[in-house]
Amino acid sequence: MDLFTEDEQGLPKINLELKTIICFRKLIERDKGSKGDSDGREKKFATLEAAYIFWEGKYGSSYTQEFPDYNIRLAKIRKETGLPETWNPDDLVKECLDWFIASQRTKSMKLVENVEKVIDSMTDYFTTLDLTETIKTGSHSGELKHDINKVQKAIKELPETIDAVKKMKDIVKEEISEKVTGKGGRDINMFEEKRKK
Repeated sequence: MDLFTEDEQGLPKINLELKTIICFRKLIERDKGSKGDSDGREKKFATLEAAYIFWEGKYGSSYTQEFPDYNIRLAKIRKETGLPETWNPDDLVKECLDWFIASQRTKSMKLVENVEKVIDSMTDYFTTLDLTETIKTGSHSGELKHDINKVQKAIKELPETIDAVKKMKDIVKEEISEKVTGKGGRDINMFEEKRKK
């Protein structure tokens, strides 16, 4: 079931099948018209909101990778889709976004997220690490607090860990690139991400 196709600008065109998802049906049906679509027949505004949902919620989206700050990312998506500068996702858009994100969840994705948290913790550790720090009290007072050999070993192994995470991400992307499984076991083919240059 194809939910989206792309127009010549890479924006999603909403297909009727999208109405099978309750929150998306509400999103489409509330579009009663906007600039360039006075009667709402083409559902242009709903299409723009759907584009936001896709680019904000897609696993591995170039927007989330390039713009980790939400406000900057939102402004970028507004600009590239044509959403008004004052537009913000309301409760219905957020509901659709939550559905889309949940529909992509896989065990592999959860594993990647957990490993990335470990890497973040390691990054924080190395950022604050002071190899000259010494033990202040006790029988080992004055000795180096950190084992340099262990630190060097961890640093050497870090690139392998990062490479492994990249490979895991590729597996996750492969799992969700062709289809997203919806509620009730429906297989939903999603449009490929295509940024306007």
